[in-house]
Order: sequence, then C-alpha cells, then structure tokens
Amino acid sequence: MDTNTDHTNRLGEARREPGNQPRPATGKMYRFGAKHLLLIVLLWAPGLLPAQNPVVSYSATNKKLSEILEEISREHPVKFAFDAQAFAAIRTTISVRQVSVRELLEQLKKQHPLEFRLMAGTWILQLKKQETVASLPQPTPPPVKNSLSGFVSDAATGEPLKYCNIVFPNQHGTSTNDLGYFYLETPADSVRFYISHLGYQRLDTTVSSKNAPPLLLKLKPFVILMEEIKVPMQEKNLLELSEHPDKTGFNPAKSAAIPRLSENDLVNLLTLIPGVSFLGGQTGGLSIRGGNPSENLILLDGIPVLETGHLFGNLSVLNADFIRQVFVSRGGFDASQGERISGTVELNGKTGFRDHAQMNVSANLLHGNALASVPVSEKFSVTGAWRRSYIDQWQNYLFRKLLTDTHLTEASSTQTTADVFPTVKYQDMNLKLSYHPGQNQELNISFFGGNDEQTLDYQLNNNQYYRNEAVTGDHIGFSGNWSLQSGRWYHALTTGYSELHQNAQFQSGEQVEESSPKPKPNPGKGKAIGRYKKYIRTQYELDNGSNRIEELRAGWKTEFKKGIFSHQAGVGFTANTFGYHFYAERTAGNLPVDSLNNAANNWVWHAFAQQTLEPFPNWKLRYGVRANLDRLTNRIYWQPRGGIEFFPLQTVKLYYLTGLYNQFLSKIPKIDINGNTELVWYLPNREGSGLLKATHHVGGFRIEKGGFLLNTELYHKYTSGKQYLLAGIYKKGNVSRIQYSSLPGEELNLGMDVFLQLRQKHWNHVAAYSLARSQEKMEEFNQGEWFPSFNDHRHQLRLTEVFTYRGWTAAASWTYRSGQPRLVSGSSSEAPAFERLSDFSQIDLSVLRKFRFSHWAVNGGVTLLNLTNRLNVVEVDYLNIATDLNTFSVRSNVSALSFTPVFFLSVQVF
Repeated sequence: MDTNTDHTNRLGEARREPGNQPRPATGKMYRFGAKHLLLIVLLWAPGLLPAQNPVVSYSATNKKLSEILEEISREHPVKFAFDAQAFAAIRTTISVRQVSVRELLEQLKKQHPLEFRLMAGTWILQLKKQETVASLPQPTPPPVKNSLSGFVSDAATGEPLKYCNIVFPNQHGTSTNDLGYFYLETPADSVRFYISHLGYQRLDTTVSSKNAPPLLLKLKPFVILMEEIKVPMQEKNLLELSEHPDKTGFNPAKSAAIPRLSENDLVNLLTLIPGVSFLGGQTGGLSIRGGNPSENLILLDGIPVLETGHLFGNLSVLNADFIRQVFVSRGGFDASQGERISGTVELNGKTGFRDHAQMNVSANLLHGNALASVPVSEKFSVTGAWRRSYIDQWQNYLFRKLLTDTHLTEASSTQTTADVFPTVKYQDMNLKLSYHPGQNQELNISFFGGNDEQTLDYQLNNNQYYRNEAVTGDHIGFSGNWSLQSGRWYHALTTGYSELHQNAQFQSGEQVEESSPKPKPNPGKGKAIGRYKKYIRTQYELDNGSNRIEELRAGWKTEFKKGIFSHQAGVGFTANTFGYHFYAERTAGNLPVDSLNNAANNWVWHAFAQQTLEPFPNWKLRYGVRANLDRLTNRIYWQPRGGIEFFPLQTVKLYYLTGLYNQFLSKIPKIDINGNTELVWYLPNREGSGLLKATHHVGGFRIEKGGFLLNTELYHKYTSGKQYLLAGIYKKGNVSRIQYSSLPGEELNLGMDVFLQLRQKHWNHVAAYSLARSQEKMEEFNQGEWFPSFNDHRHQLRLTEVFTYRGWTAAASWTYRSGQPRLVSGSSSEAPAFERLSDFSQIDLSVLRKFRFSHWAVNGGVTLLNLTNRLNVVEVDYLNIATDLNTFSVRSNVSALSFTPVFFLSVQVF
C-alpha cells in the first residue's frame, strides 16, 4: 500500500505549498520551496512499523544531496524531511553497503554540517547553523516565535469546518473560525497537534512551523472512511464540547439514531443537552435554562428563526437533513452576540461542493423529505431541501394518536366528554447558494420558508357543544453572508431577514340538530362547519387573534490574531416591526368582550470589541464590551462581558463566565381570566419599559480523557424589565369587558447542569441531568412575592444508550422531568393558587439499519415511543363554552403519545 494513501485514510489530509495555494504532495518525499523549512507530516500506520530500521545499500559520485536522499527513499522503506533547496546546493560522494539509516546519516554528517533525528518514522535533517565569534559576550536573544496557520475543511465536500478543536500537547488549544481558519504562534520549529470535530475522524499530525505558509487540513467523515477502508468505524459522539467553554457542538448526522417522532426533526434532539428543553403547544419552542423561547437567538445561516414549531408544537421547523453543524450556547456567551438574554443556537446548512450531485429522499408516517446538493462548478454549488406533510390526505394511526390524545372534561368532572377531529398540513423549504472563489473566501445566499394550517374540532356531550381551533402561520426568511481570511485578518459581513405571520381563531358554543334536510345559515365561523352540516350553532364565543413580526439583522465583524492576543470587533443593527390584534365576542351567557391591540417598530444599533489573552500556558482570559444604541429611548446600553479559563491538567478545565445582556424584542406572558398563559410579541416603549436586562454567572469544570467526558456547570441568571399582561374585568354600560394591565416584573433562574458521556468500542453512554429553579415576581400579583415560573422544571434527567455494530444502530432513552406549574383557573391575582402537572416519564427504543452500495444507500428504522404506555400530561388549558343561559368551564388536557410504533425509510443517491 502506498504510504501516502494509507496516511490519508487513517488521518485525513494535510497539504501545503509556497504561498497561499496548497498543492498535494506526491510519492514519499516532502519537499518545499526556497526560504522556508520543510513541512513535517506525521505518517503512522501499523503496516510501516517493520520498516522503521531498514538496511541501505547505495553509492553516488558528486551528486546533489537532495537527489541522494530522494533516491534512497524511493528504493528503500524510509522517509526523509529536509529543506530541498538548501540540500540541492550540496554535492557529495558516498558508497555504503548493508548499513542502517543512522550509520548512513553519520557518514554524511562527517562530510557536511548535518543534524538529524527520527520523529514518528520520519528522519528530519537540518543544516547546522554557522557559529560566529564575538569579542564580547552577547546577550541571549529571545526565542523566535514561529507562526502556524491553516484551513480545516471536509474532505468529501470541501466545506470549511467551524469551531474545530485544535489541541497541542502541554498547552491549551484554539479553534477554527467560520472559514475553518486557525492561527497560533509557537517557539518550536515543529509542532505536533490533533484536530477533532464532531462527525469526523480525528487528525493527528506533526508539521513544521518555521516560515510555514498556511496548511490545508482535511477531515474525513466517518461515512466516507467506512466506504474507503472497509472497516466498521463509527462516529459515536452525539455531543462535543468546543474550545469555547460556552459552546456545545451537536452532530446532526447521527440524529436519526435517537428515538423520537421524526428522524429528521432537529430541535427535539437538542434536549440531549442538559438545561435545554422543548416546550410543546402552539406557543412552545426551545427553552434554555428556564427562559421563554423568544429569549434565544436562533440563526440558520444568518436567518433569525422566529418560530420553531410544526404540528401543534410536536415537531420543529428545522430539518436535520439540511443542517451540517449545530452549536448551542446556554449562557455566558461573548460580546460578538447579543440582543437575546438566554442562549444562542447557530445552525449551518449544507453546501454541495462534491465531485458529483447527491440526492436524499425519505418518508415517515407524517411527511416526506427531499434533499439535493448539486455542484454547478468547482466554485459554485446549490443545495435545497423540501419537507411536506401528507397527513391531510392520509390520516394514519400515528396522526390520529398524536392529535386525539387531547381530553376535554368539565371542570368538576374527570370523564372524557369530547371527540376530536384534526386536520393538519405543514411544509418547510431550505435553499442555499454557495460560491467559493478561493480557500480564504466564501459567499452564501440562503432562503428559508415554512407554513402551517392546523385545525382541531371537538364535539362534546353527544354533539350538544362544540369547540373549533384553527391556526395558520407563514414564516419566510433569507440571508447573505460573505467571509474573507486575509493573512491574519478575518472579516465577515452578514445580513439576515425573517418575517412571521400567524392567525388563530377559536370558537366554542352550543349547537342543535338541523330538523330541515336543507342546511340553514350558520352564525359560527369555524372550519368544521362543512363537516357537520346537520347542526346549527346557535350560541358561540369567538376569539380571533393575529400576530405579525419582522426582524432584519445586519453586521460586520473582524478578527486579528497576534502573539498571545486575539482581537475582535464589529458593528451592526437590528430592526424589528411587530403588530398583534386579539378580539373576542359572544352571543349569550356571561362572557365578557375581550380585545387587545398593539404595534411598534424599532432600530437598535450595536458595536462590540473584545480580546482573548493567554498570559500563561495554563490560563486564558476573555474580556469585552457590547454597546446598544436604542432609537426609541435614544440611550446607549453598555454590556461588559468576560471569562477566565484555567487548565490545571491537560485533561481538566475550570472556567467562569459572566456578563450583562439586553433584549429589546421579546414575547411576554398574556394571562387571561381563566389563568391560561399565551406569549405575545412586545417592544419597549420610549421610557424603556419592557427592555430585558439579564446578568449571567456561569462556573464549570470539564474533564475529558479518551472516551470519557464529564462537564458540570453552575449558573445564576437574574432578569429585570419583564412585562406581563394581566386580564381584569370591568363594566362598560351593561357589557362586561376585559382590560389588560401591563405590569412590570423580574425573573430568577439558577441551577446545575451535568453532562456525562462515555464512549466504548460499540457503545456510547450519555447522561444529562439538570437541577433547576425558576421563579418570577410581578407587581400587583401574588402580593409582589415570588411565584414559580411556568417553565420551572426542578429535575430533568435523560439517559441515552447507543449501540453500533457494522450497519446496525440501536438506541434507547429514558426521559424524566418533574411537572411544570400552572395557574389554577378562577384563583385571584392577590392570592393565586398554583398546581403542578404530574411528573413526565417516558422510555423510547429505536433500531436502525443502513445498507451502503457504490452509488446509493438505503437507511430504514423503527422507533417504539412510550414503551410503558404511561399517561404524560404536558399541557392544560381551561376553555369557556357559551350557552343561551350561562357558560361553563372545560379543562383541556394535552398528553404525550401513548405507546406508538413509528417507521421511516430513506434512500440516498451519490
């Protein structure tokens, strides 16, 4: 086997040439241009071990030393590394027979001022430096710092790999930026290091750092390695911690193995990270450490994602098949990100830089999914994905179980009194155009779109009463991103826009059977009227609501590294527009009229500057500040942020992160007269009311050695400036009306997150546990005392086991969390009563099999959800039903799926 090919298969690819354009090496020799030292590449393979001490026979007369070494390397199993131009200037005569390589080099050393050493199977040769005679003792010059830089990319697609971990022995490492670029300075002439990234085989290599041009380092995905070297190598990591202590990497490529409703649903999988939970329901979404979903900055290739739910919150809008990299920050993030106070989620979509097109088509019981990547040229590619439900045409057993696990009961009864008739249609689309004019430059244009149409019709008490819920939503967004690495300078310009429209209509009341064979006009406006034409809706309560939100984000940032410093700075703005309208009316009974309207827009400018300093080998400091200029208040808001890391051992890290964080656009709780909570969009007024200000304190430690990883964090987050809309009843003439009062409040979140991962040959054991407390305080509510937050889960535990063997993958998970609180219907605002839902506990199991052929692959699996068939209530609402005499309250219990098997099948062509 050719040694260079074997090195590529095992370790990835490392290439370099003079200037900025690397070129592949050929043969066994490693040669360089004039005026810089040889790139040393560590080639290790078991097959090379017997040839580390060969016997050499060779003779030459007045020949260049470089040619002599090349011929010996071609004729014998030995590798040399040297300065090609310097050795070409030396002519020598030598004749040896049956001598070792060391004896050969000793003879050359007698003729020429050579130094040599053996490093990992490669003989490294250098010319001795000429000594000079000085009349006076000269001071010892300071050690010369050599720079080492390079680009890390995917070996299969050429895509740059962001946040790769670059780790060096006996010193802390660094990470790559958006273009996959890294830079460091070292006094050593040669450096050994390794590069790791989730979903890729680790690259271990040794290179020269003296006058070295940028490296090209390529990591190979485990899928590619499986195909090329025909061994059952599998990536078992689900999560990976970045060199940035606030970031956690997630592996979308392995997401299909984890049990859940849909194999290409991404957000539900992020709950593997402790402190991250996915809230169901129409106003649900991703919650980080007790914050509401609007407090997270979710960026898909720079597009702000404002809504994350399909299928009444049971499925996310983020397609895992389209996502290439995911990075989550749960707090304490640096000054480069802002205008959100809880966490960040960075999503990078795939590009199509391959030597051929690729297509993936999959289907499950809910929807179909198609993904295509097309390399138009070496520099330009197009990637797109489309996911569309078909349960509006095929209402299979999974669909019925999913949406009929909603039980309506009278407030004083426990007996189910409703039949549920759902209708659901949803889709989402992704498109990404990528242009790479060179290794150091990238331009991407991305598009995202999604829409939902969903209704639920309830028929109560033998069709005497009804309730209809209809919700529609449209979400579109696009972005443009340009990145450039010019020497040590990195520049990025990003623009992202997102627009969300939502409409909801809730109707309930009394209906009577039509005596005439011809349907009569119906005062109701529900979607189910056509379905139930033999009933006339005589009394009804109607709730209408609409939400519209737009966000435009644009910014420029730059980074420069020199010595022990890394400098970052940037400027930009965020523009927001929102409006909502709610209206309620009734035909009879004692329900008050309810209406609420609001609209606003705002521009917020930002600027930031920060430095990362490595004053000592075991210490790293980060300090910076972010400033916001708010157009409405005409004020500047300063947000200092910082962090410190300490490495007592190579495998141990201790860190502390802190900072101030401001948020302008947010969702605030709207609490109606029944105690139901809904989130509505809100912008601060000119006095600054509604401006969220949060203080983060995060302390943690990390132990990582071999396949073992333990990470524990303690956190404390205090938020002021929160606003609440609390309903109250007042009289206007003979009509009862509802008035919403805006009340200020605050929130406190504190807790501990623990993540444990142990990787073995075929097993991956993962445990995530959170101990948390979230509480809120609101003026004129609960007498101004603290009360439990509606996202307060005291205990959350998730245990996951993944087993891989050849093409098989089996996974099991157990999810447990304590019940969340809710406000009891009818309790007063002065002395509110709270109840907690029952604890959630669910065991899931999945089995997956993949068959891979030369140009296509088939992937299929089955998941068994809720093996113990436990009833898990995840949401409770109280609804009013209007009659001609009065109204009565109905409790809606939404539960997770009972025992349900689900299936999927995927076909990939490449």
